[in-house]
Amino acid sequence: MGLLSRAMMLPARRFPSNKITSPMVRCCASLIPPGQGTPTGPVMGGTWEENGYETSENNGAPKIPSAWNKWFPHEKIPFSPKFGPYRVYLEKDQIYQVCACGESRTQPFCECVNGDFNRQRGFHPIMYVPRYSGWFFLNGSKHASHPIFNGTCWMVWCNVNIVPACFLFAGMSFVGSVFLSWMVHP
Repeated sequence: MGLLSRAMMLPARRFPSNKITSPMVRCCASLIPPGQGTPTGPVMGGTWEENGYETSENNGAPKIPSAWNKWFPHEKIPFSPKFGPYRVYLEKDQIYQVCACGESRTQPFCECVNGDFNRQRGFHPIMYVPRYSGWFFLNGSKHASHPIFNGTCWMVWCNVNIVPACFLFAGMSFVGSVFLSWMVHP
């Protein structure tokens, strides 16, 4: 076995079992303090309540309607506990119940082992069985139907922070155009 392959296997061997990823311990959400993992208010200032957003009593996450919820207002809106991905270690062929309501304090997993916590709020936990063991990025905003991170969190952030998002995309477009002009120029 070469040195590189040993270095790649080292983190997997020394990985301590995390209390949150263990399905038997995930039901003990009472040990986790309220407000854990809640995103800060909008970039322009203020709290979520001051800007007109409803917050969860369980973990303090804001309820942010997506563009889909604006066109279809009768569908339930999940709370958004994070504007980015959760990096978690998942075991192969083990069933994980990912929170769909956004109110669990054991994010990104459902607070109860059987999923009753999500069902009480009108959602069903998203069952996920990884094909291999390793580190995964799971969606943090709860606006996607699949738990694997796909950038939906950033779209929710842009929907809340419109002015900073416009400046960010204008800056990225400028830097990208300068770089492409430099690379393509003969």
